[in-house]
Amino acid sequence: MFAVDIAVALNKHLHHDGFWFVGWTHPEQFVLLGKGRTYQRAIIIWFDKDGDPAFTVEITDPIWEILSAGPDHWIEQCEQAWQKRKVLMVDVLDPKEGQTFKRAQGEIAPSLRH
Repeated sequence: MFAVDIAVALNKHLHHDGFWFVGWTHPEQFVLLGKGRTYQRAIIIWFDKDGDPAFTVEITDPIWEILSAGPDHWIEQCEQAWQKRKVLMVDVLDPKEGQTFKRAQGEIAPSLRH
């Protein structure tokens, strides 16, 4: 429920013309019968408008700390990460036409074109 709540909030309020995916990773290896699986990390990935994954917010805190911090904390962390990525990848690099390509849409890298 926590991952769904964060994903809905991010995609509604902070999509930045892309979308967010929220999930859990690193399941514990031993699960007793009748018990649910426990995960050790959360990931939040932002995909640009073309469907390319741009960056990941990886949360390695213990699950109880992730939940205790609450959704607003992690949503703010995602916004800060998006702003940092924008500064570095858009404002600083300032890519020109032909210097980037849309891998998710099947485009070939400019360096591989003949």
